[in-house]
Amino acid sequence: MKDKEYRLRKDVVSKSIFRKARKFLVLKFKQFHDYTKLRRKNICKLLEKIDEFINIYYPDNFTEDMRIFVLAFLDPKSKYIAKTPETSRIRNLGYNLVYKFSRIVIEELFTFPEFSILISEFVKCEKTINQLMDGTDNEAARESYTKEIDLMRNICMNPNSMASKLLISLL
Repeated sequence: MKDKEYRLRKDVVSKSIFRKARKFLVLKFKQFHDYTKLRRKNICKLLEKIDEFINIYYPDNFTEDMRIFVLAFLDPKSKYIAKTPETSRIRNLGYNLVYKFSRIVIEELFTFPEFSILISEFVKCEKTINQLMDGTDNEAARESYTKEIDLMRNICMNPNSMASKLLISLL
């Protein structure tokens, strides 16, 4: 049987990368603190742990938006911590990134430096491509993921530049 030409849609590749980036952050947070029991029982303690996490791993970037982004990645469906009027915009964007992906969402998310900081850590990681490929040996898929990762690295380096805005449109 002849091999079919393997193609991945760019939006599928981007969505996969962002989902893995979210998992990367969740695993990093779980290594710092196992929050699974805190989610339902002690929300204030969870928020304290998020603050500690940011102070340790992102000390130069402690902002309320960073706190909300970490929270949005940890609890994308707002099951445990309800949205407030102050947090709903970022939390909705975080949810849409994972569950209702679109280029418009990406463009808006990259307007937040905190988002770029969180994503850049994942895309700069040497193991990123291997994590995304999950043992697949397909070269076309590897090439697609590599191109998208390279684009995201460039965007994260300077998210507000005109070149980045152009690169975002290519995602």
